[in-house]
Amino acid sequence: MVNILSPQDIIQTSLVGLGLIIALYAILTDKIKELQKTKNSKRSRWIENRKNMLGKMVNDIDNIDLDEEFEELKSKEENIILGKRYSYRWGYFISGVLFIGSIIFAFLALYDANIFIDSVNNMLFIISTLFFIVGLGHFSILWIITMFDMRSILIGDIELIQETEKELDKEIIKKDTAEISIKQDAGNLLISCYKKYLNKSPPFPFIAKIFIEEFHWDKNRIANAIEYLEGKFFLKIQRFMGGRINIIILNVTPRTIDIIEDRKRFKSYFGFDLPK
Repeated sequence: MVNILSPQDIIQTSLVGLGLIIALYAILTDKIKELQKTKNSKRSRWIENRKNMLGKMVNDIDNIDLDEEFEELKSKEENIILGKRYSYRWGYFISGVLFIGSIIFAFLALYDANIFIDSVNNMLFIISTLFFIVGLGHFSILWIITMFDMRSILIGDIELIQETEKELDKEIIKKDTAEISIKQDAGNLLISCYKKYLNKSPPFPFIAKIFIEEFHWDKNRIANAIEYLEGKFFLKIQRFMGGRINIIILNVTPRTIDIIEDRKRFKSYFGFDLPK
């Protein structure tokens, strides 16, 4: 070993190793903290969603849909890093101490040869060599661990971006679906109002609650459709205190008559054909 390595080689290589350790730690520490914070936040949201789901299941034991939602929620549990890994705390410190030790003993063996006897000088060089070999091996393991962690970070970032895009797509689809549903409900409700206008049964004005029996919709669904029609100037209404459904339909507008008596325009606007 003495013939292969010299004290100068040990000093130079150890200095390079120290530089790499400092660079790796400086680059990765903030990134690891950011990744941990993100995953812990997702973990907290998952736990909160699980608690809410369990509460619903307790109150509605026979609901099969809730069981399916809970199983789906369980499958989405994230694997969270709850603490720093060995490589990000003591790993760097240990490698640094080993390289510093190899430098110190190599320096003593190189420049204090005249002070110590040959046996002591050889012992110092052997200790330096041992520190260097152990430090190099430890740093190699640390490097491999770091590369795997960097890969995990990159994959985590990509997955986070993909998940964010999926969530945005879901929100857009959900919003579009809700708008389509309200619009179609509004179209059906407008047809009913037009028929009541023609047949005068019931005569205007009338309360909006009659739509509950007619369509078997919940109150919010009816209120959404009426508010849409009012906003688009198809209906004249009057609201009262006590809830969204406490509405009186005063009358249809000329715009209602125009669009219902034009089948193509109605389909283009509400997205479905007028019943014959």
